[in-house]
Order: sequence, then structure tokens, then C-alpha cells
Amino acid sequence: MTFTIKPNDDIYLFTSVAIEINTAEGDGSNTYNILYAKSFNPNSAEYITYVKNVTKNVLPALLMELSVMYFDQIDDQPKATPKKEVTPKTITASERYQCKHCLTVYDAQYGDEASDIAPGTTFDSLPDSYLCPTCEAKKAEFVVV
Repeated sequence: MTFTIKPNDDIYLFTSVAIEINTAEGDGSNTYNILYAKSFNPNSAEYITYVKNVTKNVLPALLMELSVMYFDQIDDQPKATPKKEVTPKTITASERYQCKHCLTVYDAQYGDEASDIAPGTTFDSLPDSYLCPTCEAKKAEFVVV
């Protein structure tokens, strides 16, 4: 389960829980919205509003409630049946690259679902137009980790 503070609507989130900041008008006190990804899956682009326009002092209690919801839904999920074993591609440690700006990691083992990059796609085979899914830095701004 991951938590992210979302400063604006212009960014793509990879998180289970997003905290949106509502900029203060008038009295100078910000309020917050809390959203969570469908089934708490950070790969989901569908977010459900948990609360709107709450003050900072109630955020911890609300986040604890969401954490309980997360663990309750884990217990309610049916146990996975074993799947047919698939032989994974051999991917070396050099297949992980990190954005110098926001520290997002591109791991060839997982690809980049948000950019329609299939798992197993090496960083070198990404198009030159590839952008960081978090901060939109260019491919050249990634370094080997």
C-alpha cells in the first residue's frame, strides 16, 4: 500500500492512496481530499473518493481507516489458484534505470503499463520519445542503477 501527496491534477499517479491538496482561499487553511485506487491497486487509473475537504488534523485518523479497509479487502479476496508456470526472460541488473529528477525506476522486468510498454522490454529498446511516467523527463535523463 502506497501513499502519495498529489499537488496538482497534471501528474499521473502510481499509488494506492492519493491525498489531494485543496489550496486555501480566504482564511489560509488548506483542506484535503483522500482518494484510493480501485482494489488499492496502484496500477489502476480509477480512483474512488474516500473524503473531501477535510482539515489536516483529521488526516491521520482517516488514513488509518483506509489502511484497515486495505487489510480487510486482502482477507476477503479469494486465494489465487496456481497458474501455469511461465519461464521468465533473463534480465540482468543493468536493466534498471532511474530518473535523475524524480527517482522513478524503469525495470525491464515490469515494463511501463502507463506507457503501453510490455514487461521484458529492455530500456535500450524503448523509443527515444519515451518519457518518465511521473515527471515526464526524457529517456536521456535516466541512469543505470
